[in-house]
Amino acid sequence: MNGESTITVDELFSKLQARKCGLVVESAKVSQLMSEKKSYEVQVMSQVVAAVTNSCDSSHIIDLGGGQGYLSTILALQHGKKTLSLDYNQVNTHGAAVRSKKLEKLWMRTQNRQTSHASVEHHGKNWKRKSKAPVVSIKDEELVVCKDKCKQITHFVTPDSDISSILSQAYPQDSLHNVCIMGLHTCGDLSGTALRLFTKSSLQCLVQVGCCYHLLEEEFIRSPFWKDVDQSLYEHGYGFPLSEHLRSRKFFLGRNVRMSGTQSPERVIDLKQTQTLPLFYRALLEKYLRSKITINDEEPKVVGRLATKCSNFVEYVHRAVDKLKLDLEVDDEEVTRLFDSHQREYEYLQIYYFLKTALAPVIEALIVLDRVLYLREQGFSESYVVQIFDPLISPRCYAVVSLKPTPPSPLFIPREDSDKKVT
Repeated sequence: MNGESTITVDELFSKLQARKCGLVVESAKVSQLMSEKKSYEVQVMSQVVAAVTNSCDSSHIIDLGGGQGYLSTILALQHGKKTLSLDYNQVNTHGAAVRSKKLEKLWMRTQNRQTSHASVEHHGKNWKRKSKAPVVSIKDEELVVCKDKCKQITHFVTPDSDISSILSQAYPQDSLHNVCIMGLHTCGDLSGTALRLFTKSSLQCLVQVGCCYHLLEEEFIRSPFWKDVDQSLYEHGYGFPLSEHLRSRKFFLGRNVRMSGTQSPERVIDLKQTQTLPLFYRALLEKYLRSKITINDEEPKVVGRLATKCSNFVEYVHRAVDKLKLDLEVDDEEVTRLFDSHQREYEYLQIYYFLKTALAPVIEALIVLDRVLYLREQGFSESYVVQIFDPLISPRCYAVVSLKPTPPSPLFIPREDSDKKVT
């Protein structure tokens, strides 16, 4: 690959400044309504997306796999961005609309309090407020940001989706130009869909943080769970590899390797322990069940995360047998002996887990760089990997950022019946 492919956030902002990016106000942290991790991710991602869209003079943003809708809403509230959230799940779309209203009400109350504090007169040091400030009731009709800027649509996106048409339906009075597509932790193959859509359409810029590498469908290794839908997957394109450089070599990883790529060395080091006990429990459970019953390997047995809910292995086996609805009488003493006799294997498992975790950054780098290489192969030289998150807080910390050359004219033709300009 020619030229730099991995840059820091500061280097990205410098490049954006060179494209005459306006001053980007640091995003406020909204700790209510969302977890501490999600709040941090939304704060950082919204600032990066705002900077990118400012540099490209983007009129609108598409949030692919919008999920809960927090990122779209913050971009609308704090940065004035018109954002369309696309999610194939109707429940997610409805939930995002509800959360967007709650977040705007919270935002308005915060702004009102700040205005109130700024205008309050000074009192002596012994003065005490006799009553609390009244909680202002905000009606849905007052939520102009949710109504005009931040919208949600249920839609299954493919590389051939007509983004211009979808946006025009959501914003019928707007002039659309230099549209940005973003995704915060787009799951599995959705990352590949976003990149293909970006290269095939008139979208101007892309900011995407992927996740769930274990759910990627690979082109050169078959998954036993996808036999019946293999043809439909091929029609929309596989999630890995994307670049011709790896495709020409028929490169593949396999699910176990991709699972390793989701590990977080930073968290293991910080916690000073491995999360191997659930793995050990599941392995011993399988050994125990195979000694008692016939297991059909074509029908995977799923017990979920029982280990964290159990005080010991005996309890784990009992709960697993109940969950799997097996007609099996569990001998507690036999189960205890099985557990005690495999303590050396547990030590080996911990060592193996450490080795897998140490390789995780290499595997993740391969997947993410494949995406950047794919974009550069399509002629988009300003495509980069940018670490935007602290990996201790958000392990999937790498964003793929791509900027197409600035077009000489709007990417989409303005509507004749509207003189409205998007700022």
